[in-house]
Amino acid sequence: MIARLEDNFYNLFSDDQTLVGQIKTDANFIETEIFINDRIYNIKRDKLASVVLENDKVKVNLNQKSNFGAIEISGSGHKIKGISSYKGGTKLVDNQNKTLVKINNEDIIFDKKNYVIDVLDKKVDELEILLVLYAHLQGSALKNKLAFFVGVFIAVAVSTILSRIM
Repeated sequence: MIARLEDNFYNLFSDDQTLVGQIKTDANFIETEIFINDRIYNIKRDKLASVVLENDKVKVNLNQKSNFGAIEISGSGHKIKGISSYKGGTKLVDNQNKTLVKINNEDIIFDKKNYVIDVLDKKVDELEILLVLYAHLQGSALKNKLAFFVGVFIAVAVSTILSRIM
């Protein structure tokens, strides 16, 4: 599967290029909509907790203990985790820590808004795949903000050191 940003929607496509679902979100991931066929899910985020609603009824809760911690999907025993490696990425694991879904940026250096999704367990439904993509997008945005601030800090520090040397 692949996903890519098109006209303000993150579109998820099957291997035969059929549209599976879409994500529309704001820059801070406070309000997000997921579209799968004729179903619409709303994700409302409040700090580390999110609720997924379908027709204003709670479908699942997403709970996280810290900004970089795993996200627990209520009722499924599944968790969304970051992948610690040079390639990075996000994965969905079961209660035995078996990887069910993996998502990586197509380009590991630049985020070109194209994503590669490997579904390793065909029992995982479209909503869970899109929730992993949502978490991947949210985590990538957080890492990009952190990288920006670290870059600014380093630039200021180097500038200060150089100004004192010269």
